[in-house]
Amino acid sequence: MIDVYFDKNVLSHILTVERGRTETNGVTLADVEKLRAAVADGQIRNLMSAVQVQEAAYALNAPSAAAAKEELALIRSLLYQEEVILFPPELLFLNIVNYAKGDGPPYPLMPNTLDLDGMFSPTGDIAARKQALADTRTQEAAFHAAAANANAHDRAIILAEFGNAQPAFEDFYKAKIIARLRELVQNAESHSGQGGLLAACEARGLEGMLSFKTLAIASGASLSYQYARVFTEFSEKKRRREGDPPDLNHALLSSAADILVTHDGDFAFWYGRVPNKGVEVLDHLHKLLARLT
Repeated sequence: MIDVYFDKNVLSHILTVERGRTETNGVTLADVEKLRAAVADGQIRNLMSAVQVQEAAYALNAPSAAAAKEELALIRSLLYQEEVILFPPELLFLNIVNYAKGDGPPYPLMPNTLDLDGMFSPTGDIAARKQALADTRTQEAAFHAAAANANAHDRAIILAEFGNAQPAFEDFYKAKIIARLRELVQNAESHSGQGGLLAACEARGLEGMLSFKTLAIASGASLSYQYARVFTEFSEKKRRREGDPPDLNHALLSSAADILVTHDGDFAFWYGRVPNKGVEVLDHLHKLLARLT
């Protein structure tokens, strides 16, 4: 069985196809039927994360309550329900702790205790849930603004470090990856209050952390995103990229899977080049379906 992780745009295109019975972004009803058959046959298991669920819950802001019901139905019918991927901070922290202790990577899933009915209900604490979604949007906008404001500063520093010439991504990665791993552990110590993690990881060798998929992705994806942002590699660079903060989380969460499928070409590009991630990145649902019998 292949474990698959879809980012939200793929799920949205599937839902649009089923809702309108028409092709969307190259996805047809026949494609969706083949995907559902593969799930039923046990060929693939589509992993679920709280980030996917949260993004789907924005349907609560739609004029009709039917939109949220459709999102919930898709999640329930297409995604694996018994377990859910650990929340991003916990997934990252447990991997760091296990590496520090000399253990292997932790199991990336936990029992699914998400109250999906409550999260998608148009009644009850709907106002509070909508406000939480609005707060998340505000945080994502702040992240994007801070990243955009840092572009010129980051670019100047990087160019100075590489002889005033843009380095190839591979050279940038090799020069920065150990420092980025160190930052991950330092942040984990700071947020958890658990000292000694950095010393333990350094004793084992920071480079060895790259043997843990989650840690290789957490460090490598952030470097690749930074490089793409600083050197304007995004095809949509003239548009505000509100998807960037969730994409970094989707990259991290995909460490629980064998394959990530996205219809965002920029995301597939900057995430796909990350070394040591142990996850295959496919830029269209068709590429997954082509492998199924």
